[in-house]
Amino acid sequence: MSVDSVLGLVASGIPADSDAARGATVLTHREPSHPPFPHRNPRCIIAVRKSNSSNTQRGPMTPDDFRRLALSFPETEERSHMDHPDFRVAGKIFATLSYPDKSSAMVKLTPDQQAELMHDEPKAFRPCNGAWGRRGATNVHLKSVKKVTMQRALEAAWRNTAPKNLAQSWKPADA
Repeated sequence: MSVDSVLGLVASGIPADSDAARGATVLTHREPSHPPFPHRNPRCIIAVRKSNSSNTQRGPMTPDDFRRLALSFPETEERSHMDHPDFRVAGKIFATLSYPDKSSAMVKLTPDQQAELMHDEPKAFRPCNGAWGRRGATNVHLKSVKKVTMQRALEAAWRNTAPKNLAQSWKPADA
């Protein structure tokens, strides 16, 4: 199987180590200390764009900052689940506030996105416990995370969860 075929499998959501890709050779250049990350996967973390005023504010991320960022995405609504606020697109949760405690949040990422964020900001991101964490659910310590990184994480979580046509058609204002 060619490298392009493997990258096509990864981009379509088929893990490179699955039966469909077994025996293929993946040729990518990565720094030895950086976790594996399929850079062609459209569901991976979106590149940092120009900073806007909400991302350049000084001070720690607050629950209100998190709420404002989460609600900035199209068709997002805030509801409550298990006594804490959550944020949904098309009825599906992509982020939660005040979980597991008041100084934290959760974003629903892919395992690759989770690994990248944990590498970039290890004090701010950690996997949720159990199978949820292994599948990409990621806790965020709000006081430790940079606002621009939180914007990236929320956008990735929103795109992972939003209907495909909505995620593909939405372009951020500062893109």
